[in-house]
Amino acid sequence: MKAGIVISISVGLALVLAGCSQDRTLSGMWQGDRDWRKLHLDNEEIARARAAINLSLKSDGTFVLQDGGEPFTGTWSKIDTGVHLEVETYMNRPIQQQLTETHSSFVVRVDGKRMFFKNSSDETEIELKKQAKP
Repeated sequence: MKAGIVISISVGLALVLAGCSQDRTLSGMWQGDRDWRKLHLDNEEIARARAAINLSLKSDGTFVLQDGGEPFTGTWSKIDTGVHLEVETYMNRPIQQQLTETHSSFVVRVDGKRMFFKNSSDETEIELKKQAKP
């Protein structure tokens, strides 16, 4: 009986500590846009869609990223400079099954209440703004 209680308390404490490792102020939906005109695409609608960045940081430590319409999912953790995104799936397939070189992680810089995203093809960081809850 005592062993069962100790195990339950240990598991509960581990879950609480895991939840505390995520900064709740960072959890939520973040959005930003590249300058769509610099993408040099003929169709403005497509250019605007390719310029969009949508990042959802969930309180359970997972994320969903739409970078230019390309979906990434995985886990996130707070680090000194911001947020580390560890990619698990790209285009709804496990990262290990990708046929081409794909980002396996991203670092999103946090400066106060502002977040900045940059992938390898971006010349500059793109500011992401936290969206109000619906």
